[in-house]
This record gives sequence, C-alpha cells and structure tokens, in this order.
Amino acid sequence: MPIIVVTLLVATLTTGLLLWSATQSDGVAVSRQKSLVALIISKLESGIAHDQESVTVWDDAVSALRSQDAKWVDTNLGTWMHTYFGHDEVYILDPKDAPVYAFADGSAVDPASYQSIRPTTAPLVENLRARLKQGDTDGVTEQVLTIGASDMVVISGHPAIVSIKPVVSDSGHIAQVPGQEFLHVAVRYLDGSLLASLRQDYLLDDAHFSWSNMLSSEEASYPLVGRSGSTVGFFVWQPYRPGAFVLFQLVANTRGGVRTGTWRNYCSSGRFAPADFEAD
Repeated sequence: MPIIVVTLLVATLTTGLLLWSATQSDGVAVSRQKSLVALIISKLESGIAHDQESVTVWDDAVSALRSQDAKWVDTNLGTWMHTYFGHDEVYILDPKDAPVYAFADGSAVDPASYQSIRPTTAPLVENLRARLKQGDTDGVTEQVLTIGASDMVVISGHPAIVSIKPVVSDSGHIAQVPGQEFLHVAVRYLDGSLLASLRQDYLLDDAHFSWSNMLSSEEASYPLVGRSGSTVGFFVWQPYRPGAFVLFQLVANTRGGVRTGTWRNYCSSGRFAPADFEAD
C-alpha cells in the first residue's frame, strides 16, 4: 500500500477520532451545566424565603406594623430588601389581606398597586393562611424558621419568583393569633439583576431569559416551571464546550493544517463558527 494512502488513512482516522472525542466531551460538559442550572433554579425560591426571614422573624417588625410606623417599615421591610437582596417588589398584607405597604421601581409606591398582582398571589396567600391557622410547621427547621408559600409566575410582565412569609415574633413575647399575622410578599424578577449575578457567580456566558425555546446552535436552555406544571419561560445561556475549544487551539496552532470538509461540517453544526478556525 503506497505510503501516501496510509498517511491519508491515518490522518482521516485521527481526525474522525478527534471529532468524536470533542463531540462526546462537549455533550458531557453541556449536560453538567444543565444540572448546575437546575440546581441554581431549585435554590432560588428557598433563597428568597431565607432573605425574607432576616426581617420577618423579628419583634420590631411586628410592633412597627401594628403601630403603622411607615418610615421603619419602608426602611427595613422594603428598601433594605431591595438594596441588600435585590428584591424587585415588596408588599405587606394586613391580617385581612389588605395591602398596607408596597415597594416597586426602587421606592415605596401606593399600596393599592398590589391589586395588579393579587390574582396571581391570592392562591398562595390563601394556602399560607390556612396552614398558619392549622399550626402547620411542616418544613420548619433550624434554618427555615417559618412556613411560607412561593411559586414561579409572571409578575408585572416579568418572569418572577414570588415568596410569601408571615411576620412573626422572634422572642415569642408578642401574642399573635395563628393565621392573623401580617404577610410579607417578595418578588424577584428572573430577567433582571439576578441574571447579572448568575453570569458573574457561575460563569454562565450570555445568560438571559427567553419566553420561547427557540435557540441558536450555540445555546442551551432550561425550562422554568411553576408549581402548576406550566412553563413560565426558559433560562438560556451559551455553554462552555471544552472539546470545541481544544479543536480550535489545535487548528490555530497547526496553522495551515488539515482543513477538510469534515472540519467545516463540525463548525457548521454550531459547536464552533467557521471563522474561529481561520488563521489570525
């Protein structure tokens, strides 16, 4: 067998093996990133509820709401939650579920603005009130101080997590009728500042929200599903593909090496753009 034929055969087999290895490596990497995103999403609701408990389990909060101390309530239960935790909207409901405080767009607003989201939050409020009246403590631990209600919904045109927690005494020295507590309603948009923190903390390139699952070949997605089972939208990002990166480095370093139709097919599959393989 002529040496040129052997050389071409070896080159073809080597190229095929490299492409297969890169594809497998990329598939595993994307799968792991999807698992990471799933974990992040699953922790969001509990994280927001935990944020709330920094102010909702507090004698001072109960006293301020009962005495209608508007300045204290705004500073500690509204503005602080936005400034420190990034909550986008905050509402407080009295024992009869009438709104007594509202925060949106960076400042306190008319409590009546709560009416626009009441149809969405009403089932959660009703469920939480019923559990509170029954003395239900399911899920309460050393880390989770009170029961609550939360869901992934659409609020004010934004995909969001809404979390509701009762405002209770931390000392137990303030008498409260079960089910008659003030309720703290927190809203965190999933298409706002949260995305910036996810991009920075988890290195998810170009992370963004999409109402549809129409993706480019370079993107991956994870569905955001509410408790009813309905899909609110999709979390989309450009996953890191180590196999494609290695191939790019290989071709860039060989400069003028093999640039066959096989390479072009791999590029056109979306794992790497053809332009990425051009010499500098």
